[in-house]
Amino acid sequence: MMPDSHKLADVGRDPRVELHSSPIEDDLSSGDAKLAGVLVADAATGGEEGAAFILDVTKASVVKVIDKQLEFTTWSPADRLRVQYRT
Repeated sequence: MMPDSHKLADVGRDPRVELHSSPIEDDLSSGDAKLAGVLVADAATGGEEGAAFILDVTKASVVKVIDKQLEFTTWSPADRLRVQYRT
């Protein structure tokens, strides 16, 4: 992140983040993914041009439409990998 940026200041106050993909198709056939976690400063790669972080992932999920069903794939350290379906 760029030095003196609003995002960098926000991360300094609260390092929790969620990254969300943008589905390509309206029908979600390629999936809709999210990663959640905490940003940890990476002193080895940060420098004067900006700050670098490593994402400590605490949760991941993908939602897809398969044969008119929603497929929810989730992962967390506690629950590990789970796949659920809804019609």
